[in-house]
Amino acid sequence: MKKTYLLLVFIVFLFSGLLQAQTEKSYVVNAGAGNIEKGNFNVTYFIGDHIGYDTPNELLLNTRLGEITIFPNPVNTILNLKTSIPDLDKIQIFNVNGVKIHQAPLINSKIDFSGFPDGIYLMKILDKQNEDVGSVKLIKN
Repeated sequence: MKKTYLLLVFIVFLFSGLLQAQTEKSYVVNAGAGNIEKGNFNVTYFIGDHIGYDTPNELLLNTRLGEITIFPNPVNTILNLKTSIPDLDKIQIFNVNGVKIHQAPLINSKIDFSGFPDGIYLMKILDKQNEDVGSVKLIKN
């Protein structure tokens, strides 16, 4: 009787663990929140502005002024920005140590990365009032 009871408790414990593994979970990202849409692995997270990944090589940045599509990421030579926001003015690029290594006016929505060594960078996009519109992490390879 005691063995049957222990076996029953073990089976219930095992089954409850399986059910718990299938429940939806939410995670907290530094200074924000996140969600994972069940079934299609569309990950969206918030750190200041909303960043959603459209494709593996494309970033979609939803800002207070509108959407900016940034591609390709990882970048090899030319990074493209596609947007209908008229107030974008310049970009700033920082290395992983937080040092600004490049600043340029955003004229033709193309940024030349060919002179940068391979690595991880943070790009800030600024408007005409010199306010931060949004930031993204980029990989150069």
